[in-house]
Amino acid sequence: MASPANGYSMNESAEDMARLQSLLHRSATKAGPHLRRTFEIPEHALTSKQLVRYWGDGKVFALATVTPRGEPRVAPVGVLFDRGRPYVPTASDSAHVRHVAKNSSVSLTHWVSNFVAIIVHGHATLVPRDDPEFATLAAILGEKWWHDLNRDQHGAFLRVEPDVIHTWAHERSSFAEI
Repeated sequence: MASPANGYSMNESAEDMARLQSLLHRSATKAGPHLRRTFEIPEHALTSKQLVRYWGDGKVFALATVTPRGEPRVAPVGVLFDRGRPYVPTASDSAHVRHVAKNSSVSLTHWVSNFVAIIVHGHATLVPRDDPEFATLAAILGEKWWHDLNRDQHGAFLRVEPDVIHTWAHERSSFAEI
């Protein structure tokens, strides 16, 4: 398992992994013809074990939210993956948090050209400071900027409940499993 000092987690239980693998399978069956062709599904899709291992090393994503007027907004974010779910560490007064309060629809995208792509579509909810999950996530994250933000009582997490996760790996066999 990754140590909390690196800011990321691989705390997935067997149940978490089964739930994630089921979601990946459902996502592949929901994919339209264009996505199936371009992502070469299922031949180039990652397994849950490969996805958790890759994501657990810490990755930067683009987070898309929607303003109250329906305008899209995208920003680079770090994403913590814990117990089979993505969490976005942010500030309680961030635009992301305001957007999600009005419209919970979000998307996350990570890609490295000609290597890997991960797309997540789902809904986000705020993990409040008084939620026991908040303390656990804050301890896992352990990065300097987060400690400063959290100390000032502005730390927040957005929990993303994925509706679909699409993955593509140029050479799936090069991705280690946990």
